[in-house]
Amino acid sequence: MTDRNRKIVEYIAARWISKVVNNSDFAKNHNLDEKTVRRIKADESYRTSYETIESICEGENINLSEFFKEAEAMFPEIKDTVTSTAFSHI
Repeated sequence: MTDRNRKIVEYIAARWISKVVNNSDFAKNHNLDEKTVRRIKADESYRTSYETIESICEGENINLSEFFKEAEAMFPEIKDTVTSTAFSHI
């Protein structure tokens, strides 16, 4: 079974974090802790939260539906059940 939350983290990493030169600047501009940026970038067991996704969306000036639409385009296996299971640990 696909770990949907992990795929969302991989999407965030590929879409934004992999391009980051300065973790602290990205964190500051997206209202995140710098440790969160490091974990998204390097921790393969990191699981994200709704609050982190929301902060990234606000920082990137996109809405949540755009975020999930783009995430689903990159990882089609998260489609249809992303909101019901991705955050089951919350």
